[in-house]
Amino acid sequence: MATSSASPSSLSWQDNALSRILQVTLNPQHPKRQGYVYLAELVREWQTTNTQNHDNDPSLPSTSERTYPLLTADRIEEVVLSRLSYLATMTPDQVTEAKSHYPVLNANAFTYLLQCWKRAKDIRQGLLQRQANLDPQVLQSRLETVDQCSQYLISYAGITLNMPGMFPDCGGNPNEDIVAGVVEVMLKEDGFSPQGIPQLFWEEVTQRFDGDGLEEIVSQVVGQMGIGLNRDKSVFGKFRDYYRVMSELLNVKLLAVNLTRAPGWFDMLAGENASGKWSESTVPAEQLHIHTLFGPLFTPSAFPRDDPSILTTYFKDIRQRNRSDVESAMTSLRGTVDGIQRTLFQFTDTLVRANNGARQAVLEYVAMVISKNCNRGKMVVDDTQVSPDGFMWNWQMVLLLLCEPFLDSQASKIDRIDPLYLAKTTLLSLQDETKIKATEEEANTYFESMAGGSHPPANFITEIFYLTLAFQHLSLVPMYRGFITSLRELGEFRRQLDQLKEHMAEQPLEGTAALLHERYLERQQAEFDTMVSRKFATEAQLFNPKVLTVAGQFYTLTMKWLLRLVDPAQQYPLKPLSLPLPAQPPHKFTTLPEYFMSDVVDFVLGLLKYDTMMMLHMSLEDLVIFVVVFLDHSSYVKNPYLRANLVEILFFLTLEPPADAFPRLDFGAMLNTNPISLEYLAPALMRFYVEVEHTGASSQFYDKFNIRYNISQVLKYLRKNEDHRRQIQERSKDESFFIRFVNLLMNDTTYLLDESLTKLTEIRNLQQEMANVAEWSAQPDTYRRERQSLLIQDERMATSYLSLGNETLYMLGYLTEEVPLPFISPEIVERLAAMLNYNLQGMVGPKCMELKVKNPEKYHFRPRQLLCMILDVYLHLAHYPEFIRAVARDGRSYKKDWFLKAIKIVGSSGGFSSSNANVEALRKFVDQVETELRESQLEEEDLGEIPDEFLDPLTWSLMEEPVILPSSKVTLDLSTIKSHLLSDATDPFNRSSLTIDMVVPNTELKEKIREFKQSRSTTTKPV
Repeated sequence: MATSSASPSSLSWQDNALSRILQVTLNPQHPKRQGYVYLAELVREWQTTNTQNHDNDPSLPSTSERTYPLLTADRIEEVVLSRLSYLATMTPDQVTEAKSHYPVLNANAFTYLLQCWKRAKDIRQGLLQRQANLDPQVLQSRLETVDQCSQYLISYAGITLNMPGMFPDCGGNPNEDIVAGVVEVMLKEDGFSPQGIPQLFWEEVTQRFDGDGLEEIVSQVVGQMGIGLNRDKSVFGKFRDYYRVMSELLNVKLLAVNLTRAPGWFDMLAGENASGKWSESTVPAEQLHIHTLFGPLFTPSAFPRDDPSILTTYFKDIRQRNRSDVESAMTSLRGTVDGIQRTLFQFTDTLVRANNGARQAVLEYVAMVISKNCNRGKMVVDDTQVSPDGFMWNWQMVLLLLCEPFLDSQASKIDRIDPLYLAKTTLLSLQDETKIKATEEEANTYFESMAGGSHPPANFITEIFYLTLAFQHLSLVPMYRGFITSLRELGEFRRQLDQLKEHMAEQPLEGTAALLHERYLERQQAEFDTMVSRKFATEAQLFNPKVLTVAGQFYTLTMKWLLRLVDPAQQYPLKPLSLPLPAQPPHKFTTLPEYFMSDVVDFVLGLLKYDTMMMLHMSLEDLVIFVVVFLDHSSYVKNPYLRANLVEILFFLTLEPPADAFPRLDFGAMLNTNPISLEYLAPALMRFYVEVEHTGASSQFYDKFNIRYNISQVLKYLRKNEDHRRQIQERSKDESFFIRFVNLLMNDTTYLLDESLTKLTEIRNLQQEMANVAEWSAQPDTYRRERQSLLIQDERMATSYLSLGNETLYMLGYLTEEVPLPFISPEIVERLAAMLNYNLQGMVGPKCMELKVKNPEKYHFRPRQLLCMILDVYLHLAHYPEFIRAVARDGRSYKKDWFLKAIKIVGSSGGFSSSNANVEALRKFVDQVETELRESQLEEEDLGEIPDEFLDPLTWSLMEEPVILPSSKVTLDLSTIKSHLLSDATDPFNRSSLTIDMVVPNTELKEKIREFKQSRSTTTKPV
C-alpha cells in the first residue's frame, strides 16, 4: 500500500493499529501514556534523510498539525528492525534503565514478535467482526496493512529461531536462550492458551520458510526439545509435555516434512557438515537416542536398566507384596508404556503420511538404527556399544503398529511383499548374515545376478515388512532371550540363597562371626529382591498382551510368507500347500537371513513357555504347517538346531495342560486334524531322530539327547491317533532307514540307563557319607562344600538322564510292540538282548541296593515302573526265536534268577505289567531261553574247537554269512558289518569309506563253514 495515496484518516488508522501491534510509537508523548517504546533514533533518522520528500509524504511531521511522523505500512520493516535492535548499542546499565521504563523490553526477540503477531491477529479478527460497518475498500486496505505486518513478524520470528544471536540483548551479548525459551513456553502452555504458540503461527512460519531455512528452524526447536527429553528419560518425567508439543508441531504438515529434511535428522553431531545421508551418520549406536532429532522422543523407558527408579516406584518391598498387588503394578506400568508407544506411533505415522520424502526419511532412519545396532543380535552384547533397551523397545512397537494394516488373518496383502527385495535394495545390507540354506558364495552369486538393471521403487509394505523383521531381530527377540537367561540366573541365585540359609541354620555361629554372616545374608536377600523386582518390571513389558498380540500377527504373516516362498505354485495361503516340495529350494528362500525363520521360532517358543494364552492370537494351523514342512525338508534348512527348535515347539504344543487350567487349551489337537501333519509329521520326526546324531557342533553328543527327548514326547502324543500310528508303521517298512533309527534308539537307551544307574549309585554314596553326622561334621569346610557341590551336580545329571532314559525306554517299548520285526534283525537283536539283560541285572542283581536313594521321585527314578518297561520289551519280542536265541547267547548278563526276581517284584507292585497273563508269559519266555541255552551249549560242544578262519574277527563267533570288505580285504560276518555301519560308515580295519552294498559275499568260506558244521553235527554220532 502506497502511503502517498492514502487518506489522512487511513494513515492515522495505520499509525494507531501498527503502534498497538508493535508496542512502539513515533510520538514522544505516547510512551508516557501507554508504555510503548519510543523509537527516537528512527524518528531522527527519518527527519534527516527524508527532507527531499517532506512535502510529498503526508506521514511525516506537519508543523501545522503534528510534530512527529506516522507509523505507516511502508515503514513496518524499518520499525520492526529498529525495535529488535533497540538495546543493541546500550551498556548494561542503560539496558537495565530502559527495561525499567519499558517492561515490554524484558521479552526476548522471539517472544516480542510472537506477541505482536497475536495482536495483529486480534485486530484482524476485530475488523472481520465489524466488516458490516466498514466500507469494503477501507476494510480491504486495513486487512492488507495488518497482513503485511504479520508477514514481517513471521519472517523475523523465523530468523530469530534460525539465528538466535542475530538480535543481541544485554549490551551486545547474543541472546542464546531464545530457542530454549520458545520450547519452555510451549511446554507450559498449549497452543490454545493466551500465553501459548498457536498452530496458525507455526503454519505461517512453515509457509514463509519452506525451502528457505525451515529445516534449520525445525532442527533448532526439536533439537532443544531433545535436550530436555534426554535430561529426564523417566516415564514419570515431563515427556507428556514434550509429546504434546511435538504433536502440535507435527499437526503442521510442512513442519513435519521439513523435520525429516533437517540437518540433524540423521546426525546432530556433524552440525553444518551433516551430509543428510543415513549411511554417513557419525552418531554411534549408543548415542542415536541423543544425537538425532527424532531419537530423544523414543528415550522414555520403563526398563530398570534405563531407569532404576521403576523398581522402587512399582515394586518396592516385593517380599511383602501378594500376587494380585504385583499384577496391579504390572498393569499400571504397562498402561504407561502403552501410552508412550501409541503416541510415538502417531508421530511416526504422521511423518510417513506427510509425503514420499518424509516416508523415505523415516525408513532410512530405521535402517540406520538397524545398521548401527547389528551387535544387539549377537549372543554376547556390550550394552555400552548399542542403543538402550527402551529406545529399541519403543521403536519395535511403532514398527509393528505400522505393519498392522496388512496383518489381517487372510494375509490379503501378502502378494505385495517383494521376495526379491534384499537383492535389489540398498536400505538393508544383510549379506553378512547367515543364510537359511545358501553358502556365502551361493548367496553372493545370486545377489550379483540380481544387481543388474533398474528396479522400480519398493512399495511401503515391502520395506516396512523387511525393516520390521530386521529390527525385531535386534530388539524383541534378543530381549526375550535375555529375559530367559535372567530367569535362569534368578533360579540359581534362589538356590544358592536357600543353601546359605540352610547352612546357617544347621551350623549356627556366635558373636562377630554370626553378625557378619547375618549382614551378608541380608545383602544377598536384598540383591535377590532387586532381581525379582527387575524380573516383574521387565516381564510387564515383554509380555504385554498388546505387544504380543500384534507381534503374534506379524510372525504369523512371516510364517505364511516363508511358506509361500517355497510353494511351487506361489499361492499359499490363498491355496493349500502341496507336499512333498521340490528337492531343491528356490534361491529367493535359501538366501534369506536365517533369523527370518529362527526369530519366528524363538518368539513362538517364548509364548509357549511363558504366556500360552497369547498363542490364541496366532494361526495355529499355519504354525503346524510351518513346523511340519521345514522339519520334513532337511534340504531347505541347513541349521539342525533350528529344526530342533521346531521339534521343541511341537513338544510344548503337545504338553498336557494343568488340571486346573482355565480355559483348557489343547493346542496339540491340530496335529491330529491337519492333513499335512497326519501324513508327514511322524515320519519327519523319526527321520530327524536319525539326522540329529551328527549336528556338526562340538556339543552334539549331549545335544542329541535333549532333542530326542522332545521327539519321543511328541511321538508318544501322536501314537494315540490311528493315522499317525499308521504312518509310523509305514515308515518301518523302509528297512534300511528303520534299522538305523532302531540302532540309535537302542544306543541312547543303553547310554542313558547306564549313566542313570551310575549317578544314582554315586548319590547314594554321598548321602550315606553325609548321614554320618559325627564324621561329616569333622570334615573341613572346604571338603564338605566340594562334596555338596558334587551331590548337586550328580542330582542334576541323574534327573536329566532318568527323564531322558524313561522316555527313550518307553518309546522302545511301544515300537517293539507295534513294529517288532526290525528289532529281531541280525544286526540289532543281539545288541538289544545284551542291553536289556545288562539293565535287568542292574535293577535286580546283587548291586541293586546301591540304587536305593532318598526321595527317588525327586530324580524321576521309579524303580518298579522302570523294571516293568524293561520287561515289556522282553514280552513284545518273546515269541520270536531270534530274540530268544540272542538273550540266551548273552553270557555276560543273562541269568534266570534275575527274571524270577523281577517277576516277583512286578507281581507284587500292582504295576501296569503285573497281570497274570504277562507274568505267565514271562515265565514261559524264561523257560524258552533256558531251553535255547542248553541247546546252544550242546551245539558248542558238538562243534568243538572252531578254526580261526571261521570266526568273526570282531565278535569271535562262528560266522553265518561271511563277506569280504573291499578295501581291507578282511572277512567278517554280514550281521557284524551291518551293525558296525549303523554307527560308522567306514571299514573298521583301515577307516576307509564303506557302505553295505560294497561288501562281497565270501561264498567259498560260507561253504566251508557249512561243511564244518555238518561234519560236527551230533546227528552223525552214534547214540
